[in-house]
Amino acid sequence: MLLRDRLHAAEVYCGPDLSFGYRGRGNVMLLRSMEEELGIKVFVIDKVQYRGEDISSTRIRDAIKNGNMTDAENMLRG
Repeated sequence: MLLRDRLHAAEVYCGPDLSFGYRGRGNVMLLRSMEEELGIKVFVIDKVQYRGEDISSTRIRDAIKNGNMTDAENMLRG
């Protein structure tokens, strides 16, 4: 698996809505079920909100595209 073999990850931090792999079929439950096999530890981080909405990479990119660097900075700081 990429996490172990190529990235040599020991820990993975993700949000509760993580999806990965073919058609996004991988999720937190799958990753957690593979912790022992892969020799990794999975940490699920709760969503953080900014101005009443969840912070996401899309939201940060949109703020940057729109020139709103203050909001982008505040969301990156969490």
